[in-house]
Amino acid sequence: MQNSYLVKVTAVTEVYGSGQKIVAAVLEYNVAVLAETISLSCFVIEGRVITDLVVSDVYRGSQRKQGHFVELILDSDDNDAATKVVSGNGRHSRLKICPASLEVSQIKVIKGENAAELPPFQKEKNTDTDNGIADCFAVYTFHDPKSDRELNYHIYFPPNMGNGQKLPLVLFMHDAGSCSDDAKAALAQGSGAVVWAREAEMGKRPCYVVAPHYPEVCADDEFQVTWHVETTIALIKSLVEKCSIDPMRIYGTGQSMGCMMLCEMLISYPDFFAGSLLVAGQWNPKRMERAKDASIWSIVSAGDKKAFPIMGECLANMEKAGGTLSIGHMDAKADMAVLNEQIRRQKKQGCNLNYTWFEGNSILPQNTPDHPGMHHICTWAKAYDIEALREWLFEQRR
Repeated sequence: MQNSYLVKVTAVTEVYGSGQKIVAAVLEYNVAVLAETISLSCFVIEGRVITDLVVSDVYRGSQRKQGHFVELILDSDDNDAATKVVSGNGRHSRLKICPASLEVSQIKVIKGENAAELPPFQKEKNTDTDNGIADCFAVYTFHDPKSDRELNYHIYFPPNMGNGQKLPLVLFMHDAGSCSDDAKAALAQGSGAVVWAREAEMGKRPCYVVAPHYPEVCADDEFQVTWHVETTIALIKSLVEKCSIDPMRIYGTGQSMGCMMLCEMLISYPDFFAGSLLVAGQWNPKRMERAKDASIWSIVSAGDKKAFPIMGECLANMEKAGGTLSIGHMDAKADMAVLNEQIRRQKKQGCNLNYTWFEGNSILPQNTPDHPGMHHICTWAKAYDIEALREWLFEQRR
């Protein structure tokens, strides 16, 4: 370190619906910094906008008059905030997760306790990374003795799993665009896995969370699946045997390719999942009628040229076969309280099949090109943030 007072720099990331982003830098000093002597103008981070700073006596603590830690809050909308790098297009794209990297400069003298003066330094790189809840997932490899196949997966173990109570399990399956040689992609691609493990969520709905890593496309638009479907089911069955998991409360969710994999699972294993949250996907309408008795909530965007009409046909066929269907639509740009209320109002219809779409172009962020692919991708960037959908899922019992 150029500054003898600087102990280390930690890059902090957070996973949003749109993926993992670097959201803060935490500077640790070996003397307490006086908060009244520093401001945003004291620091520069290459390629980033610093929006706020917090001086604290503990790592990522609340504001204090002095402390050994200075947290620099960064604008999550910066071009350089994302760690995701996508190569290729559509189902042929590959996802790479880059290491969280920052270059921090202190450009003014700042004052510490006992009249210490902390001199400037230039472009100190972070030596540590804090990925928040994503760091709490363990990574394992499952070997399926029946097929002799192997599947990498992430699993989150709930904090209170040792109390003897059997807890639910949520299986999350990612999209084809998140296929990667990097296993971290399953967690960093978006919030579909990590949202269930966040502290606030665990306080309300404690559960195990499993996110397999699929390095290649496992389900396609011709309604064909690979061996990954069977091996994923075998993985969950093995975890039920080993862990304190309630087999009557296994929940499935997936986006795009992961949604299509889940549709096939619902057909092939009709009594396996207690409830399923299908996001931005579709499957063979003729075969989906076999899942008429499943508890399903499907959410898509009206601008998604495949998922919107095809999943609509799937659910219509399931209703004709004997399921009960509720239909709703909403403005994705509405306040989250409004979105939650709309889902809860639709839930009151008491149907086992539920279909909701985001209206018009509402799913698209400002200045985003109006392209069917963007409607598709942006659906899951929003859907997993709607608490009422997660709430509904955990109300289901097999």
